[in-house]
Amino acid sequence: MAGQREGQVEGADESAPLADTTVHFRHSLRNNAYAMLALGTLACIVFVCQFSFSEALSVLGSAIVVAAAAGAIGAFLGFLFGIPKTLQSNLLDSGEGTRYLANTNLEQISDWLTKILVGIGLVQIARAPDALSSLADALAPAFGGNEASPTFALSLTIYSAVSAFVMTYLWTRALLRGVLQAADEGLSQKISDVLMTHEDANARALSLVEKQLAGKPVEASELKEALGKASPAWLSLIFRRAEEQRVQSWRSDKGRMEQAIPVFQALIALDPDRRFHGHFGSLGFCLKDKRPADYEGAIEQLTTAITIRGPISQGWPFYEWNRAVCRIRIDPQFGQQQKSSTTSSAEISQDLRTAATWLSPTFFQSVGADPDVRAVGEWLALNEVSL
Repeated sequence: MAGQREGQVEGADESAPLADTTVHFRHSLRNNAYAMLALGTLACIVFVCQFSFSEALSVLGSAIVVAAAAGAIGAFLGFLFGIPKTLQSNLLDSGEGTRYLANTNLEQISDWLTKILVGIGLVQIARAPDALSSLADALAPAFGGNEASPTFALSLTIYSAVSAFVMTYLWTRALLRGVLQAADEGLSQKISDVLMTHEDANARALSLVEKQLAGKPVEASELKEALGKASPAWLSLIFRRAEEQRVQSWRSDKGRMEQAIPVFQALIALDPDRRFHGHFGSLGFCLKDKRPADYEGAIEQLTTAITIRGPISQGWPFYEWNRAVCRIRIDPQFGQQQKSSTTSSAEISQDLRTAATWLSPTFFQSVGADPDVRAVGEWLALNEVSL
């Protein structure tokens, strides 16, 4: 603890001079800006004293406008040349997963424009005296039109542009970086908070699902609410987890398989647009295989899954095969070892023929340990249907 306190004191002592320097520089920069502005204003007032009152006001107004325009150009160039560059590599190598990098479009534009301006300036530097002389002559009438007007107009323009350039450049170089860093840190913290909240929601959703799958029932509303706050990737993970338990237990442990039913129901409730056929298909399998079976509910869910899936070329032929099994099971004619009605026979035959294009012939024989496979084979023989 003592060592920790000593380290904190040393850190404070090291950071204090840096903070004091920043504050002192900011104050100095502001005072110098005021001094330059005052000096330029004083020069303008002294210059216009040679004119009559009405003409002095006109010349003073022209001087203010010209100085402001030159200052704006100088400030723009100072900002352009002083924009700090963002170091991106340290964010990529931090090993903290997905990171968000600063937008450097302004830096790139600054880099391009400064190179263009410097290049043009070097090429045209020989013409600079003539250009400045022309500028002075053009501004002279607005500054009273006497012999001193061109010189004063040109001097004021250069003074305003250079002063604004220097002050803006220094401010941009020294202070803008801190402002941008503070903004980026605030944005990064907000993003981190959002991601942390989302991770907590994902963890809670998975925790409740695991609880449900372990045989500790969770309220349907609570499960739906938790899954509703989870991210799509985690919802996919949760579906695979529930489907894994269904596949492993539908033969040997019906009770454990039935624990996955509320999970599939919650996923379906969160899919009002019916985009994922797997949720409906897995629920249909569960309703068919549970004890007692819910064949009507299974047919409804499997039909929805088939509609969402589309043509059989998309796969999942067990949707049709299991729907045919459900229809066979609820067919009273089959229970009496009689041929099915025309409507029932057409529906069951169509499902079995569709499934047969993908499944092995062993699923359509009246032999084997699986009672559903035997029921299919017996129905085909009883109704004299050939695949």
